[in-house]
Amino acid sequence: MSGPLRGLASSRALGWGGAALGVGLLVATASFGVLLLGTSAWLIAKAALRPSIAALHVAIAGVRFFGLARAISRYLERLVTHDVTLRASGQLRAALAARLAPLAPGRLAAGSGDAMARVVTDVEELEAAYPRLFAPAVAALLVTAGIAAFLAIRGTGLALAWTSAVLVAGVLAPTLVTRGTRAGETRRVATRGVLHARLADGIRGLPDLLAFGRARAHVDEVAGLAASLAVEERRSSRVAAAGGALAGIAADLGVVALIALAIPAIRSGALDGLQLAVVALVALAGFEVVAPLATAFRARGGIEAAAKRIHELLDAAPAVQDPERPLPVGPGNSVEVRRLHFSYGGEAPVLDELDLVLERGRVVALVGPSGAGKSTLVQLLLRVWDVEPGHLLFDGVDVRQLAAADVRSRIASASVRDHVFAGTLRENLRLAAPEASDERLWDAVERAELAPFARGLAEGLDTWVGEHGVALSGGERQRLVLARALLREAPVRLFDEPTAHLDTATAARVMRRLFAEKDSCATLVVSHRLAGLEAADEIVVLVRGRVEERGTWEQLMAKGGAFVRAVAEERGEGALAASAQL
Repeated sequence: MSGPLRGLASSRALGWGGAALGVGLLVATASFGVLLLGTSAWLIAKAALRPSIAALHVAIAGVRFFGLARAISRYLERLVTHDVTLRASGQLRAALAARLAPLAPGRLAAGSGDAMARVVTDVEELEAAYPRLFAPAVAALLVTAGIAAFLAIRGTGLALAWTSAVLVAGVLAPTLVTRGTRAGETRRVATRGVLHARLADGIRGLPDLLAFGRARAHVDEVAGLAASLAVEERRSSRVAAAGGALAGIAADLGVVALIALAIPAIRSGALDGLQLAVVALVALAGFEVVAPLATAFRARGGIEAAAKRIHELLDAAPAVQDPERPLPVGPGNSVEVRRLHFSYGGEAPVLDELDLVLERGRVVALVGPSGAGKSTLVQLLLRVWDVEPGHLLFDGVDVRQLAAADVRSRIASASVRDHVFAGTLRENLRLAAPEASDERLWDAVERAELAPFARGLAEGLDTWVGEHGVALSGGERQRLVLARALLREAPVRLFDEPTAHLDTATAARVMRRLFAEKDSCATLVVSHRLAGLEAADEIVVLVRGRVEERGTWEQLMAKGGAFVRAVAEERGEGALAASAQL
């Protein structure tokens, strides 16, 4: 068993009691099948000699019993096996979902489509490990050991001949199939993951693909991946078919060898003639347990590849590690950033020597061009990424000494990248406050300037917004996200482009409301739009990760620097000065 499979087997996802019961029932089913065939063979051979009916009563009863017992045990085996498999896969998916939470979004390397393939399709691949590999292999070992003992009593040569054929059919053929398909199955699982990622990206980005005329190219790429997947499937099927043929030939030759060895034993009197049919059919029934292993082991390469992909998620280290004994989080009166330096994976610094203080009752506006590091700072405050000790303090305590969930519990954030779920307005709002009353919901909607739109809907807050809020305009979607953040009533508020997609008049009203509520919280507003920031307590101009200017609106306007040029550009004045960039 490979390393990934050993890791899964050692987990508590598999209920060992149920697994052992499933193997036991599979052994019982196979044993009843062997006994049924052997008893039937003896009964037919004995009946051919025309004995008294009394001599056949036990065999007749045995045939009836073994036939009924085999059917019952087969039903129970399927019931138990599927129950164990589905319970294990359900628990594994839950463990993966729990593991994805601390990885997202900072350290979730795989795209959402590939992550979905791992959680769904790769787990389905692993579902075959127990019912198709582990349980049949253990059952085949136990049943063949019993048949070998049965044959050894009637002749060592019979047992050796049958065991040799079993080794070819049950060991050599599966081994050859595994080696012949492992590389192809690994490629198949990897290609399937890429295919799922491309399909998910294509579905989400279909409007853009159509707008830029790339829909056909995307379809061709998906078709190419599907063709590659089909090639690997056919290649593995051919190898598995060859292994199955080898196992079948070994079984046939094994039965022929048994008969060839049994005939001289009968002539010498070492073996009862009635047992010739019994020996042949018992051996044949034993191969029915062993022969399917050759084709079943085709799945081993795919199972190992799927297990490896799943372990990549299970073993991935989150970007933010909670301390073993986190300190209690404070009330959220202040957040202090000291000489913050941050880069992604050793690249050029995104933030360099940044100082910033957020305090209850103050609004700090962070402005600057795209790529200046504004959104990165918001992600650091939300503990998406980790920072060096002493650079980020929450109520005077280093955030690395606090649990990330505790820090986030004190923060309400709204961003243009926030997700709108397929559901109603009410359901999306209640992500922030599940128990919120309608009065609270409408209050948040009002404060976000979404009330006129919501009241004009026939179903009000119960209006379906579609996947990713597709039924909403960009401005309506942004105000829904903003209302969700305001509903949380957190002591620290982070607004990343809160007026994006809004017209000038609506944006002005939204900004006035945000500034009017500043006494109850510490507020950071990240914005490209400068209009409406006149009332900010401090404006920080960020360029290439460093503070270019800072001060109140009046102070920055008096300096006549980059901020003045940016204001002129936004107002349509001084086009040449605007080229100096902000």
